[in-house]
Formats: sequence, C-alpha cells, structure tokens
Amino acid sequence: MNGQFCDPETASVSVFDRGFMFGDGVYEVIPVRAGQPFRLEAHLVRLAASLEATRIRSTLAQDAWHALIMDALARSGEIYGQIYVQITRGVAEHRSHDVEEMTPTELVMVQPSTPHTLEPLTLTVCEDYRWLRGDIKSTSLIAATLLRVQARERGTMDALMHRGGIVTECTSSNVFAVFGDTVVTPPANQYILHGITRSTVLGLRDLTVTLTERTLTLAELMSADEVFVTSSNQGVRPVASIDDRVFRTTAPRTLEISAALEGQMTAQT
Repeated sequence: MNGQFCDPETASVSVFDRGFMFGDGVYEVIPVRAGQPFRLEAHLVRLAASLEATRIRSTLAQDAWHALIMDALARSGEIYGQIYVQITRGVAEHRSHDVEEMTPTELVMVQPSTPHTLEPLTLTVCEDYRWLRGDIKSTSLIAATLLRVQARERGTMDALMHRGGIVTECTSSNVFAVFGDTVVTPPANQYILHGITRSTVLGLRDLTVTLTERTLTLAELMSADEVFVTSSNQGVRPVASIDDRVFRTTAPRTLEISAALEGQMTAQT
C-alpha cells in the first residue's frame, strides 16, 4: 500500500480517505493463472482510462504499475488467484465535498483462490438505475449492490439489467446471448463496463459461431437458445434462468466458448 509492502492486518487507511468517505476511487481485478497475470496490459489500459475519466492522478506510470504488480505477485508466490488494484483520490484534511489536489491512496493486493466450477446463474430482470458511466470501473458500487440485494430478495443470484428494454449487463459481468450459430453481446458504450474477459471472448478464433456486438433487446434475450455471462472472476458462466425463462446450462455453444477461453488463458500465461 502506497509503495510499502505490508500484511493485510497492518495495512490502514485514514478515515478521511475519499475512497472510504465517498467511494471516490477506481479499481481493477486481474486473474492469475499458472503464476502469471492474464491480459495485464489490457487491465492497465482500462485502469488508465478510469483514472483519466475521474481526474485521479496516480503517482505511477503504466510501466511502473506493471513492475509493481509483477513484484507483488512474485512476493506472494500465488499460482492461481487474482490481483486487486485500487486507487482512490486520496486523503483530505477533513470531510468535505470540495475536491482538491491530493496524493492518491494506491493499493495492490494478491489473493489466492482455488480452481472450481461455478454453478449456473439464476437472474432476475431489473431496470438499470445506476449512473450513466458504467464504463468507469468505480469503487462506488452501492447501486450495483442494491440491485444484487433486490435479486436475492426475489430468490435469484444476480440482476439482469436493462434500460427501457435494452439489455445492458449484470451487476458484475457482461451478458452474451446465443441465437443458433450467432452469439450477441451489447456494444461497449458508456452504459456497461468494457470487460476484459468480454473482449477476450470477442477475439476468440476458430469457433463454430460468429461473435457480434449489437443492441440486444430484453425480448430478444428471452428468446435466446443459450445465455452466459463473462467476467475476470467467473470466466464464461452459463445462465440457468432469467425469471421464469429456463435455459440449458450444458449447451454446446457456451461450452465451446468456455473451453476456448480457458485454452487461451492457459496459452497466454
């Protein structure tokens, strides 16, 4: 944290840190496979975009972030897990809505995990009432958290969000729908996070399907043959249901794309 390696138990943040007070920060989650970060440069490019959009000035250039992350990963000795990077605007002199120049609070954390198969998702349809800059990976996740709580209250695992009948995403993943030999995902605009796993899937080659970005209506989604989501933590995860609509969870297109993604992750690490 802030250039010093320490144990989680001894790391501390001021109560006046704007990340703590206002959720005024950005973050990245980077998968680790075979002891190497997957698509680190793509994550750092997105981190830089989030910093620029929020006018938060990091103390480190992109190459320095790369070196720091690799150092932290080497020190951890982790083979399979994730790297969490968070940068807040910094510590103010007192609680205030005024924004002044300050030194950011910067954190890199390596967390272990165990390879396992996630159960298929159950989703419920919710209006997307989050802010209009979903492309910024902000630490302020209260709206997404509330939507997930709402989903859990309905007996499902997550929210499938839309704006006026146009599909956006889930609270922490991008959405894909399969129609025959065509796979559709909503375009990377300001309303959704530009997921790194999403872009990796769109770049897969030698598949028996065509991958495309276009507007996807809620009505179309409900008529899909298969539905799956993608994220750094979940990889390719099949969707079992959206409200009363049930989907196959061992469907061939989803399995093909999941296997291709795992193959690429293994090859690139």
